[in-house]
Amino acid sequence: MGHRAWIMGALGLMLTLAYTFLQIGSEEVPTWAMMIGGFGISLMLIFVGIERKTIVTQLSGQQNRNNLLAVGLVLILTGIAIGINVIAYQLDERWDLTSDQSFSLSPQTIAYLESIDEPVEVLAFFPDQSEEERYFRDLSATMSAHTDRLEVQVLDPIRQPSKAREYDITDMGVVLQKGERQIQVASPYSEASFRLALINLLSEETHYVCFSTGHGEPSIEDPEHPDNYGQLSWSLEDQNYFPIAVDLAQVAEVPSECSVFVATSTSRGWSESDMGALQRFALRGGDILAFLAIPDSNIEDELSAFNQGLHDLGIWVGAHPIEEFSEQFLVPGETTSTFITTPVQNYDHAITRVIEGALVYAWTPPLDTTLADGVDFHPLVESSGSTRSLDFDEAGIMPVSVVAEITDAQAVARDIQLDQIEGIANGGQIVVLGSQAMASNSWILRGNGWNADLVLNAIAWLAEENIQIQSRYRTDAPAPPLLTEQDIKMVRNIVLLFVPGLALMAALGMWRQRRRL
Repeated sequence: MGHRAWIMGALGLMLTLAYTFLQIGSEEVPTWAMMIGGFGISLMLIFVGIERKTIVTQLSGQQNRNNLLAVGLVLILTGIAIGINVIAYQLDERWDLTSDQSFSLSPQTIAYLESIDEPVEVLAFFPDQSEEERYFRDLSATMSAHTDRLEVQVLDPIRQPSKAREYDITDMGVVLQKGERQIQVASPYSEASFRLALINLLSEETHYVCFSTGHGEPSIEDPEHPDNYGQLSWSLEDQNYFPIAVDLAQVAEVPSECSVFVATSTSRGWSESDMGALQRFALRGGDILAFLAIPDSNIEDELSAFNQGLHDLGIWVGAHPIEEFSEQFLVPGETTSTFITTPVQNYDHAITRVIEGALVYAWTPPLDTTLADGVDFHPLVESSGSTRSLDFDEAGIMPVSVVAEITDAQAVARDIQLDQIEGIANGGQIVVLGSQAMASNSWILRGNGWNADLVLNAIAWLAEENIQIQSRYRTDAPAPPLLTEQDIKMVRNIVLLFVPGLALMAALGMWRQRRRL
């Protein structure tokens, strides 16, 4: 039997190496693989027992000692090669060499992940070995590198249908859970969707965004008509805001639960009493996002109450639209009253700091400060130097989006004879972003996501949800590349077999060379 014992030893070595490679390349080694490893080690021990006399004989003599040294060198080099691969597998470090870091987490996501201070259970339901499963595993692993608070489970809804039904998953989906609270991540389960779902899950404050109604304002219920605000309303709901319509003519005062009041001027005009309610809200520390009506000399009387109300709060509104006369800033197929601004034209402010693309303005009047006492005025975005408005004699740069903060509410109230109201407080903020077209379905549906970003950033800033200001994302960002199962196997074979094999062949070559000496 002794002359055939080497077959047993070789088989044992092969089985042991196979178990080693399986352990390196798998998150969980199956039972059958551990049995193979144990069987291989047993075969090698039996071989040593049978051939112990031969082994001792072979180790005697100078030549055999040289051979032993060569064998040792083979084992050392093989061990180094395998060790490098084990370390590389354990560290799993990644580098994104694209110029815009397209395949990396955004700094905003990283900052938010690092701020999480309580456990979040992540239940992902994807068919086994699907592209969606591999993408999500990759995304969740990348996120988990920045926090130890995500407890991720990836489940197959086909193999575990009862678990999927428990979380109302019919096909694929991702559920975030903290205690008794649950929220589903919106498809396509991207970084941005995951981040927004985390923000919604962990947010402890409810924000009502109130939209003015009763003056012919755009509807927050209609997501299709180009002039309405339905798309904006949906976006707010996705970020845990509650949009509601408020008719000031019926309630007399802005409800105290409104975190932000969105006031839209229209051609029908606001009454002085409605505008007075809006001013009182600002003087009590309330926050307002205002959109302007399309300037029209034929309806100046209808627009006067709204524009005068903003004037009293420190913001001057022009009576005529801005027109752009440089083709560089015109929108193809539109009039000169529809133009774009570039990031260079944005002021350094939290609302605009992360806007990296062009904004579209349509029928927007120029804005400016009234130098009112007790109001700090800051431009947000300005037009190009080639714009004109009938409000001025010459072409030039004009503010198109602005913010005013009430720093001395008593002084403002005194100037507009509202100093008798109760609850006067500093800190009210008014953001004017331009005409109502800025937030309309028309531009959002036509793919100008930066308009939506600007509006959502303004609401987040007014609601003091600063983390959401940094949660805007590019809608045109490329998706990370996905490897097929065949690609994964090929990469694994190269890393775990080919590289150590080269080292082993080099060591064997050195052994043979030494034997010739």
